[in-house]
Amino acid sequence: MGTAHGDGLEEAFNRKTFEDPKWALIAAETRNRLNASFYSQWIVDACFQLPEIRGKISLTDAFGFAVLYSNLFSGQIAHFKVKVGEEPWANKEIELNQSALNKLPDPFSATFDPERGRGADSDGSFAWSRSVEAALTFVEPDDSERIERRTLPKASIALEVGTTNVSKTLWHMRRSGVARWAYGSKQIVVLVPSNLEVKNRLSESVAHALLRQGIPPVP
Repeated sequence: MGTAHGDGLEEAFNRKTFEDPKWALIAAETRNRLNASFYSQWIVDACFQLPEIRGKISLTDAFGFAVLYSNLFSGQIAHFKVKVGEEPWANKEIELNQSALNKLPDPFSATFDPERGRGADSDGSFAWSRSVEAALTFVEPDDSERIERRTLPKASIALEVGTTNVSKTLWHMRRSGVARWAYGSKQIVVLVPSNLEVKNRLSESVAHALLRQGIPPVP
């Protein structure tokens, strides 16, 4: 039995491939590029990181990543990075992970409190006590990138440490966002929806550039 968000993403992918078989090709091409390390690693890790025991990236994983990638490069997701200075430990090492998080620069703070079980919502919380600046990235028709700055008011969002599923990241993005501290990384990547339009679709505004990467736009 899977998770609600995992089952939901699987259902969305199956529905799209039934309506238009090219979605299977889109997911396959995206998966090939993920396996070939085509995308920036920090972006991939912010979206998902699979446990070694599971191994291979599924077509549904690739579909979910394409959705997040599209939203990230069409200004739907604000993002910024916060230096931790250490890589995360396993979830069972609560004191070691919390010790590292206690050293976050002002105005950031985090509580590491990993929930147990397949239905767990997060690994804790990540907050900033005053307004911070985030980036919005847009892909222009000539494939260039345009960066805008967005001021985010103080907030507290979910913290995800180590491995996580792309379906869970999408689930967080439909709420208040997520702070990702991936294995092998010494920084936290914060993803916050710039509005409430992060959906299971590919943005038309970024379609031109994504087409070059094997991700056609939705008709």
